[in-house]
Amino acid sequence: MTEQASKYNASSNSLAKLTKEELIKLIGAKDQELDKLRGVTLLSTDPDIVAIRTTITTLARKKKVKSYEVLSVVAKALKVKADIQPPQRSPAKYADPTNPRKTWSGKGAKPTWLKDILGKGKKLDELAI
Repeated sequence: MTEQASKYNASSNSLAKLTKEELIKLIGAKDQELDKLRGVTLLSTDPDIVAIRTTITTLARKKKVKSYEVLSVVAKALKVKADIQPPQRSPAKYADPTNPRKTWSGKGAKPTWLKDILGKGKKLDELAI
């Protein structure tokens, strides 16, 4: 019998000697340990996550596709059910009167064209679509 098998038998014999209440208490304690382990959250600053993000970004650039497309293929390869969608763009709320193709949703940093127009004295409300 291997060392691992004999350990298994020894622990099984030990478990067999426990009462039902002791077993329930032991299972509860192990469940709490598992919950603690499951509670570990991954942060975007975790070095492993940063390395994976860098690899996905690099591959996306190399293949000339979006990062979410690479991630979707990886999820499928891992047989993970994931609903990975491209980020949704917010609708435009403001437009450049001289070039209506230049727009801004009102979220994020103000584009240069908007700063220039506002710097000339126009009000943001005047540029609303």
